[in-house]
Amino acid sequence: SAQNDLAVAEAALAQKTSDISIIQSQLDEKNTSLNALQRNLDSALDTLKTIKPYILDNPTITDSGKNITLDFSEAITLGKDLKSSLTVSVDGVSLEANKFTITSNENILQLNLVDQVYKNEFLKLSYKPADELNNSEYLEDSDGNEVSEFEFLIDTSAVTATSPDTTAPSLQGPASFNNTGSEFAVS
Repeated sequence: SAQNDLAVAEAALAQKTSDISIIQSQLDEKNTSLNALQRNLDSALDTLKTIKPYILDNPTITDSGKNITLDFSEAITLGKDLKSSLTVSVDGVSLEANKFTITSNENILQLNLVDQVYKNEFLKLSYKPADELNNSEYLEDSDGNEVSEFEFLIDTSAVTATSPDTTAPSLQGPASFNNTGSEFAVS
């Protein structure tokens, strides 16, 4: 009976060993598949790291006419001399660099204007980094991919403030003073 029990135990052990071999083979196949998937993911990530950040939609200006916002495809970093690569113009007149500040948060770039932009003014934003390789002037992502140069006309129709009338008032008809010079009348 002990020999019979030993034979049953050996048969059970052989079956478990066979089961373990099958499971090990399945694990090896899964591991091979996972390794191939990891290589594909690594390759895709390497490809993504070479893609330049781009603007998702046309830049917008706030209703106040003081902030221009650009939404990029990924987080961007600002070069310390970025203003030398950006041009903001209103009705064809370029703003001096001290007339705006630049802030960013992740993939949002914002230009904060010192002066008011008015409804329906012609507002243009351009980005053109210098030809020489000076990283301090660039917009780029965390992988060092530079934003391509761009130029946008920004729709100002949503700005609430309208341009003030700067023309001098004019008189209608001849003007006259009374004989004491204290009253003025327009006829």
